[in-house]
Amino acid sequence: MNDLDLRIIDTTDNTVYYPWKLNATSPMTAATKADNTVDNVEQVVIDNPTPGRNYRIEITNKGILKNNQGMNAPQNYSILVSGYTQQVLATSETSALNGLTIAPTITKDIVNILKAPKKSTYSVYELSGKKLKTATVNSDRESVDLSTYVKGIYIIEIKTDKETVSKKIIKE
Repeated sequence: MNDLDLRIIDTTDNTVYYPWKLNATSPMTAATKADNTVDNVEQVVIDNPTPGRNYRIEITNKGILKNNQGMNAPQNYSILVSGYTQQVLATSETSALNGLTIAPTITKDIVNILKAPKKSTYSVYELSGKKLKTATVNSDRESVDLSTYVKGIYIIEIKTDKETVSKKIIKE
């Protein structure tokens, strides 16, 4: 739906590895490695990875994420990693949203946002992307009342000034 940007960064020397990119105006031209604004699937290949190094996968976007109706909405994506032989593929340890938890994920009325940074914001969305509520996190345990919403699946998006996390909630 949106133009997500995939990069892999070598955390030792800050080398940035870009995805393959096709030339939309010249389909017979060989693909190059650059910012891919054309394809809905991006592939980054590190031709000669250095053993023992840490590599960071970054997924960002330009501007504001929109849904089919042009409304602000979260964007789902998937990551497939191959050729990785360690036991753990970890998320960033420096994230302000690292300890964040939404509980319970199945509820009839209240869910709690736990350990979100104060002054971050949260929004509740229908699966269609319609934003139902936005508020500021004021404590380590922020309660969100879903009792007036119909049964279904909702997305709670938590934002800081640097990052965004989306979690799925089921309302019974």
